[in-house]
Amino acid sequence: MQPLLGQLMRARGLVPAGREEPETAEDSVSEGPLLPRPDLSLASRIVLQFEKKGHGGKRATRVEGLPFRNEELNNLARELRREMGSGAWVEAGTILLQGDLAERLKDWFEAKGAKRVVISGRGGSAG
Repeated sequence: MQPLLGQLMRARGLVPAGREEPETAEDSVSEGPLLPRPDLSLASRIVLQFEKKGHGGKRATRVEGLPFRNEELNNLARELRREMGSGAWVEAGTILLQGDLAERLKDWFEAKGAKRVVISGRGGSAG
């Protein structure tokens, strides 16, 4: 039986007693092992820069100033993909995200403990 259909049938009492199917791995949702998050307070300054060139006509936001190894940057990029709902990857020691996400990223990094987050090239307040 399909997991969703089985849940609906059990909720409505349509599965007779003793006919319950054992819970499978598909029925239980697990996040997998929790990866350690790098301590963002170690970065003295995180720079967010919006870019229009060099990405095949697509817009991107570059995150610079993160003092982490490549593995930690990949874990952080994975978390940012989930949180921002956008593509993210590591390139030359920086994280790139698809789209103009500078304001959302600034709020996110500050909420996670970053000391100083600067939005570069906006002509306004630099943080």
